[in-house]
Amino acid sequence: MFGAGFIPMMYVFIITGLTGYVWAGAFIKSGTIWLALGMHFGWNLIQSLFKGKVPYGSMVHNQVSKTELNNLFLSLFTGVFPSVVMYLGLNLYFNTKKVH
Repeated sequence: MFGAGFIPMMYVFIITGLTGYVWAGAFIKSGTIWLALGMHFGWNLIQSLFKGKVPYGSMVHNQVSKTELNNLFLSLFTGVFPSVVMYLGLNLYFNTKKVH
């Protein structure tokens, strides 16, 4: 991202920071690193299978049409939404889990 400009660098910084915050919360709430590692592995697996720009994703996807999606809202949504869903899921799981 160095040399790409200030806005792309800030976008990556915010998205990476938010995701790191969620995975750190998973570590703190679970008391083990395995949940955070599992979430990271799952995220990488999903990205590699379903994104067209990564090695395995390009083998799975066929280009039907090309549309440029340089919309700020869409970029923020695809970057922030997964972290928000993981955060809410973790809070729901740990708040409903009964401690004996």
